[in-house]
Amino acid sequence: MKAKRNLLALLLSVVIFWQGFSVVNAENVSPTPESSISLSSSAVEEEGNRTEITGVNPEDTENDLEEASLSNSADSTDILTMARAASLVGTGVERSDVIQNIRMTLNGNPIDENTKIYANTDFALKIKLAVSGKTVNNGDYAVVQLPGSLAAVSEDTEIKNDAGQVMANAHYDSTTKQLKIIFTENAENYSGADGEFTFLVRVNQSEGDTAKQVPINIPFNGRTFSIQLNYQGIGLDEEPNFWKNYGGSIEQYEDKEGTIHYLVHFFIQVNGRRLTKVGTVSEKFTNIEIHDKLISDVFSYVDPSDPDHSMNWKNASDADRFYPTLVRGVWRSGYRDEDYVFHPATDDGANRGPKWALQDVDNNALPARGDRVPLKYKDGKRAFDYRVGDLNVEEGFELQYYVEVNEVPQDGTVYRNDASITGDSISMGTHEREVPVQYSGGNLNGTGFTLRIEKRNEERQALSGAEFTIENKRTKVKKTVVTNADGIATLENAVLADYVIKEIKAPTGYVLDEQEQQIDKEELKRSAAGNATVTKFFVNKKANEAKPETRSVLVDKKWIQGNSTVQKPNKVKVYLVENGEKTNKVQELSEENGWKASFSNLPKKDASGAQITYTVAEENLQDYKPAISGTQDTGFTITNYTGDRVAIPVTKIWKGSGEHPLGLTVQLYAGSVRVSSAYLTAQNGWQYTFDMPKYDDAGKEIKYTVTEENLSGYTASRADEENNGYKNVFVNTKEKPNNPGGGGNTPNNPGGGGNTPKTPSGNTPKDPGTPPPSTPDEPGKVLGASRPMEDNPERKGEVLGESRPAVKGRAATKTEDKAAMKLYGVLFALSLISFSASLFGKNFFLKKRKG
Repeated sequence: MKAKRNLLALLLSVVIFWQGFSVVNAENVSPTPESSISLSSSAVEEEGNRTEITGVNPEDTENDLEEASLSNSADSTDILTMARAASLVGTGVERSDVIQNIRMTLNGNPIDENTKIYANTDFALKIKLAVSGKTVNNGDYAVVQLPGSLAAVSEDTEIKNDAGQVMANAHYDSTTKQLKIIFTENAENYSGADGEFTFLVRVNQSEGDTAKQVPINIPFNGRTFSIQLNYQGIGLDEEPNFWKNYGGSIEQYEDKEGTIHYLVHFFIQVNGRRLTKVGTVSEKFTNIEIHDKLISDVFSYVDPSDPDHSMNWKNASDADRFYPTLVRGVWRSGYRDEDYVFHPATDDGANRGPKWALQDVDNNALPARGDRVPLKYKDGKRAFDYRVGDLNVEEGFELQYYVEVNEVPQDGTVYRNDASITGDSISMGTHEREVPVQYSGGNLNGTGFTLRIEKRNEERQALSGAEFTIENKRTKVKKTVVTNADGIATLENAVLADYVIKEIKAPTGYVLDEQEQQIDKEELKRSAAGNATVTKFFVNKKANEAKPETRSVLVDKKWIQGNSTVQKPNKVKVYLVENGEKTNKVQELSEENGWKASFSNLPKKDASGAQITYTVAEENLQDYKPAISGTQDTGFTITNYTGDRVAIPVTKIWKGSGEHPLGLTVQLYAGSVRVSSAYLTAQNGWQYTFDMPKYDDAGKEIKYTVTEENLSGYTASRADEENNGYKNVFVNTKEKPNNPGGGGNTPNNPGGGGNTPKTPSGNTPKDPGTPPPSTPDEPGKVLGASRPMEDNPERKGEVLGESRPAVKGRAATKTEDKAAMKLYGVLFALSLISFSASLFGKNFFLKKRKG
């Protein structure tokens, strides 16, 4: 028994020690999702006919999915299933009033009575949703009843807003044929734009094989959407000749960093039996070459053999799927069973099957197999040639490859890619392939990243006609954009990537700005907290002219209404202030000019040659208080607030020559608790305005303070003018002008420095963790206000008129959570106690026995 007790105690200590170690490690390991490669349907459409394409083994995909599902425990699966099911059950009130309209499209084009709809053709049911201004609660739902003649392609779809929040879940019940849209708590008090939800449907198989008119009637909101579908039934696919096809949908691949890549799987199909011949070809074609060209400028070839263009594979084996492949065999007709196994017909004549596939030359019962092949790229990797060589007349082949879409595909977009074939005795024209985008899903605002360029001259006037290239640094895909009359050029629906922007043509009469500007992934990620837009500013000097001695001062007006019923005025007067003195120069801001104006052609110096400092002031507004941020160089934002909200402006001013930090973080405290933060940069005009609640839960007015980072090498001061609305104006003057960066590139303890408001005595601010996103709505904007940047290190001025030269970036430092070490220590202590107890017990019983 003694030996058993000792062994049991020892085992117990080991178990406790190991469990503590396992728990700690489990907490410190971040779960990494599996690679997400959506293999599209291998059925593709060719001018009204459908052809089966080979080279993709659906059985492998199904096996992979089955293995993945078996790797999850039953309990985990049940929990996830229950959670998902809970979000798809409308527990609130039915809201038919949110459905404003219903329409149908095929590949982005409206469907009418003449549109040909084939069996298994997916087309879009588009439902317009109007939620803004309506009282919609969590669990409320809308129902669309599909007729028996339609079937849904997908069952569950999420409807998201700009920030990626799920506004509603759409669920299709195949039994009742009801499409139910269930709103989440994110839709409550929604004030954004109305949206549209797309759901893919097809004609039900019960309608049969023959062509006929299929009546469609869908009731909604007291009305009925009606149309007669021109159903073509189920026919025989045409035998391939020389075609350019694709996988039927745009696939997605998630890389190691979680970035989504959008891919198109292309197939160039050749059938020797049906090639157009010149002269007589008895046995084989010779010197066959395939030529491919990317037409859509957002396309780029996926080339796993080129490490510089790697998609940052999550697993090394992922690259194997995307290598170009050549499949050679013989085209045979037949059918596919429910397991997607192809069965050749007895012959390809009178007894032919409805589908076609490449089969092994020697044994037609087996599928043809493919081999990896190299492609010879040209024209800046915008085209390729591939030499096939000889091909027997009775044989065929299929060249498969992938193309990446370097933007977020939008429903209704059409992409293009061309292919041609050359060879002895072959005469075939170029085959153009269009890739229309149809997505099941929806939004209630917009999607994608927007890369925005603002072009100005030195007087801050907008310049049109400036041309820029925006290049994806990995794929080398370039887009050319041109500034409009407002000096704005944009690239919308950009994917998460690193970009370089370069001006290639200056406006007439101006000198080209040769300074490239970069946009990296981290900057795009930060912008997602606002409206997913990053703005870069470019300034042109006039050709052969001395630098003008005038300036312009921009002013932008914003409103924060809170829950107040006070009506904002139709227009507001803003006055120019010179060296602290209000002038009679005035601008009226209103809805007509977007609440924006500019004081132009202002002299930089007075009669004595001294610099003039400009600020702005507005007329007194009843029931509103002003909050002003900015300077004469970056422009001013006047935010008027009322009700139960308060605006807290922040402005950063750098003084002294040389480079300054790229950015600086300011922290907002409510009492002693940090509640938010903002990252100030040249792109957002070194300013920001917090929109915060005025009262706490007890109804007491909240006292807010703002702190900034302590920067070594700088003398800190404040330049607030609270009576005029200028608050939290932080000024940093470089102590050592010859020391680039001034030692300020590494953030120190927030709350330090001479310009940091002190925390109330006796209270240590509690860090709530990661503060809520506070990146301005758009880099280069403050609450939506345009913030032109002037890179002019020679410009000098007084406090609010100081210029801000552009600087190089700073890297972020990762930190590690050590909280789990406490638990580890406790469990380790328990193991020691257990082991000591075993030894103590042994000695105790030995002494007792001896006694």
